[in-house]
Amino acid sequence: MVCTANLVRSPVAEAAVKAWCLREDRSDLEVSSGGVEAVAGLAVPAALIQAIRPYFLDLHAHRSRRVTRDDVAAATLALTMTETQRETLQALLPGATPRIFTLREFARLTSGVPHPEASAGGLTELVRSAHRERPRQAAASSPEDIADPYGGSIKQYQACIAEIVWLVDQITGRLS
Repeated sequence: MVCTANLVRSPVAEAAVKAWCLREDRSDLEVSSGGVEAVAGLAVPAALIQAIRPYFLDLHAHRSRRVTRDDVAAATLALTMTETQRETLQALLPGATPRIFTLREFARLTSGVPHPEASAGGLTELVRSAHRERPRQAAASSPEDIADPYGGSIKQYQACIAEIVWLVDQITGRLS
């Protein structure tokens, strides 16, 4: 999971996927997050801690980190929060392009593909299916970005969290 500073959007997505992994006993999947411009070691904003409580996700221990080329190389799937972040990762490691999507894009591209087997290999097949769908589906009519609420109101944080959790649920539902 990748965003800019690794302080709001990607930690929320990481926490949501990790919660699903725990519920579904999917210890075969590793989930992490980072930021393309992150300063290492920063805590998430207090407003995020407050806004995420209804989802029973805990980000108290999260500390920001910068995503690396090695992270992208090792990832079965890299999900970004914006198209610009996707392009940044693609430039960092062009060979990984088939495994790099925005969160919204991946949810859209996988919405109609058959459910893969429930295993780590299932994720690989879902990623391949999404990449094959790219030329088949019309491009989104608007940017597939998730707005960054950093420094905004609690309502902006809540809207961002709700959107990310909903998208994660759509994607993980394909792996159940």
